[in-house]
Amino acid sequence: MKKYMKNSLLAALALLLLTIFHHVYGARIFATPWRLHIITPSLITLSVITLLYYLFLRTKNKVFFTLYTLSVGITFGVLLGGFEGFYNHLIKNLLFFSGTEESTMEVLFPPPAYEMPSDFIFEFTGIMQAIPGAIIIYSLWKAVKIFRKNTNEVEQNG
Repeated sequence: MKKYMKNSLLAALALLLLTIFHHVYGARIFATPWRLHIITPSLITLSVITLLYYLFLRTKNKVFFTLYTLSVGITFGVLLGGFEGFYNHLIKNLLFFSGTEESTMEVLFPPPAYEMPSDFIFEFTGIMQAIPGAIIIYSLWKAVKIFRKNTNEVEQNG
């Protein structure tokens, strides 16, 4: 279980660094400084999950485990990896380059929050966010399974 939790933490760190680069780059090339909003909450969340990770390793407390898995799973796995990487970039690029009508694209990805693909680095780094997001979801799923199994064994034997 420790291996999967460590993998999820490292993937969250990688995702955070990628997301910060992606948003700073996007703010610069599209003149949209509001994209920088992601930096402070992400750094705070990374600090919190790192603390929860170490508290769980030290105590094996179910509360720390639950808070860690929910925080990492929702913030990094679902929101950054799933919504930002998968939907905002991968799906957008697949639809755009498959010839989806502009009116449909504007409904699914309304301006000014979204830019249609026009910069390779921005789109590539956006799509890449889905990879550590998937690693996080997989790692947490495995950690939860092991944690539940260990908890059940302790309850049955104790």
